[in-house]
Amino acid sequence: MKNLTRHQRRQLVRAARAERKRHAAQVAFARLIVADYRAQVGFKRSYASILQEETISKLEKSALPTLSLSLNQANTSGVVNTCPFSTPECRRFCVAESGHGGRPSVYRGRLWRTALWAEQPEVFKLLVRDELLQAVIRHDGRQILCRLNAYSDILWEDLAPEWFDGVDSIGFYDYTKWPVDRRPDPVGVNYRLTRSATERTTVEDVAVFLKARATVAVVVDQPIQHWDPADVPTTWNGFPAINGDLHDDRHNDPEGVVVLLGAKRGIANSPMAHPLSV
Repeated sequence: MKNLTRHQRRQLVRAARAERKRHAAQVAFARLIVADYRAQVGFKRSYASILQEETISKLEKSALPTLSLSLNQANTSGVVNTCPFSTPECRRFCVAESGHGGRPSVYRGRLWRTALWAEQPEVFKLLVRDELLQAVIRHDGRQILCRLNAYSDILWEDLAPEWFDGVDSIGFYDYTKWPVDRRPDPVGVNYRLTRSATERTTVEDVAVFLKARATVAVVVDQPIQHWDPADVPTTWNGFPAINGDLHDDRHNDPEGVVVLLGAKRGIANSPMAHPLSV
């Protein structure tokens, strides 16, 4: 993600304001639909944003402001499966249930968003686009980040390519378990994917990803998030590695590295956690 000049930032903001103005009527109507969806799951009949300036602690560690899109993980919504390549251990230890994620109000907040996406995709895409433009304006064209799949694994680059257009100050990033032949790295858009290792991923699989200059997130069997950063290995099975628990800014990671993630929520004894080999 390149730094924009002051002139480029002003142009970006000006264009964002113009686009919002052109679509103001459609957005106003779409917000009424959101109010109905929220009421259906027990919230007050009012509009709420689809994207959130994330308060998850790890995202807060990112140096840049970070937006996120939080849908129900896998098939927990009962409406649509948002993670077609999730594995049993992935679902068992999904971070969507961490912290306040298990609260009924949080589940319902994700549910209306998931149902809106599944049932009214054009409305959903229009509103997310508008919120991205708002973020460009709110941050005056300065760099921010956006994670579109906080708990899902949807091919937004194919299903909503307009989201990435004309918002050069936003660095999009996500983790994905899609096979690389089914979801190659996006070309021509500012969207960075990090491949997620599962209990089915072998060291040989990781080597293939790295050879293609991908980054690969590997959960290890040690709580490295509690270690002194100086003690975290800089290699894993002979591959260059970085400490992924320092922040969640995967958009700006170097290419071709393993992103080490410490064992949390009892995952150390799961086959999902790979041995911390140096």
